[in-house]
Amino acid sequence: MKSEQYALMHTNETGHWYFRAKHAIVLSILDRLDLREASLIDFGCGCGRMMQLLSRYGNVTGVDISEEALGYCREIGVQGDLIQGDLETLCLDTAYDAAVALDVLEHIENDVLAAKNIFRALKPDAVCVFTAPAFQRLWSEHDENLMHKRRYDRQGLEGVLRAAGFSIEYSSYFNFWLFLPILAMRFFCRLLRMNRSASLESTLPAKPINTLLYALLSSEKRFVRLGVRLPFGVSLICVARKVVA
Repeated sequence: MKSEQYALMHTNETGHWYFRAKHAIVLSILDRLDLREASLIDFGCGCGRMMQLLSRYGNVTGVDISEEALGYCREIGVQGDLIQGDLETLCLDTAYDAAVALDVLEHIENDVLAAKNIFRALKPDAVCVFTAPAFQRLWSEHDENLMHKRRYDRQGLEGVLRAAGFSIEYSSYFNFWLFLPILAMRFFCRLLRMNRSASLESTLPAKPINTLLYALLSSEKRFVRLGVRLPFGVSLICVARKVVA
């Protein structure tokens, strides 16, 4: 990611509707697992907010390619080991009970290799929750600011994870309610050659709007808990397990 995006993430991660709702959805999955006093790892831990939330389950390790991001983790007082590393070359000595890789694979040129290294870092039967941006047609300046390589459809993300050795337990689009408004916004921003799409997604909106958008997105926890696959959305979520024969 561009350096200024880490500063924005650090500022917005605890309050912005998207981060809060995404974290709530991921935690609703992990809450169903037996993770008491577990060892967890956050691949692409960014500025550390998810590490703080994962600490309810046990000891958390964070990995990020950016020393700037790890600096923000230290600034907010994250408890746990921090590792600077590239997922295309990462080799860890410890195996973990569970993992998250939230909006990570789209940054990496060889996403299959990165997923294989995540697979190797897990204990047998461990679960990793992945999220990723959906649909190449939604590509915008926001993706360029975050230095994305691609966006995925559901079959594409599942294919990457299966190639790495994972068994897919659940996958779905999410951010369903806002898909059509965001699709329209990005279409018109491209048509009019405006950069509003990027600024709208990276700026904390006014409190009433922020509260409304959080309520809309976090309501999708119900679909995730029921195992419902939403037909489209701005993002993807996938629960993948390391099954060893």
